[in-house]
Amino acid sequence: MTTTLRTTAISAHRGASAEHPENTLAAFEAALRHGTDGIELDVSLSADGVPVVMHDPTVDRTTDGTGAVADLPLAVLRALDTGAGPVPTLDEVLGLAAGHAEVNVELKTPVAAWPALAVAARHPDLTWFASAADWAALRNLRALDPDVRLYPLSMAVTDAALAFADEIAAEGLSLCETGLTAPDLVRVRAAGLRSWVWTVNDRARAAALTDCGVDTLCTDDPGGLLGLLTTSSR
Repeated sequence: MTTTLRTTAISAHRGASAEHPENTLAAFEAALRHGTDGIELDVSLSADGVPVVMHDPTVDRTTDGTGAVADLPLAVLRALDTGAGPVPTLDEVLGLAAGHAEVNVELKTPVAAWPALAVAARHPDLTWFASAADWAALRNLRALDPDVRLYPLSMAVTDAALAFADEIAAEGLSLCETGLTAPDLVRVRAAGLRSWVWTVNDRARAAALTDCGVDTLCTDDPGGLLGLLTTSSR
């Protein structure tokens, strides 16, 4: 019996969000216990300028509170109940992950670029990169740091995404898995870019994308996919 080790990395989407409320310390801790290669999280700024981990522009869906994240100071955000403790700060989550897993810091707004970069600098053992659907956030980061790793987020492999990745010297693309094909991934590799693909929960789809050479799969269920992508053959 020979064992073929997986070459596709697994990243936990907002932590192990199939097990715990998304973007909470409980979700990130569970992902790390599973031995995930990476975690993905979303960053916005509180009213007093602190980077906090929250996907939506408001707290309504994921906490017992209401209102826009940008209108609420950190003390108010910390008093909200996510179903698994308070809203975490970026600093807390990076402290958990440093030395253990790569972190995809998805910036939800361009103004979060500098504060996120400053927080990341506090964790010398951290391996991380930034992604964003609002590409201005990544342009801001590149202007601030010539060495920061960047991944433009795109719904598909488009000429515009490839051109922007080249413009900012990106390392890869953060891509939606819906409709993603083998020829798309060939284009990404031909451009010298890595592929970070979200959100893959179906095991057959995960296996197919792995066969196509995806570099990283992002999933709500890191524990489930980690075992799948280590295969054995006689």
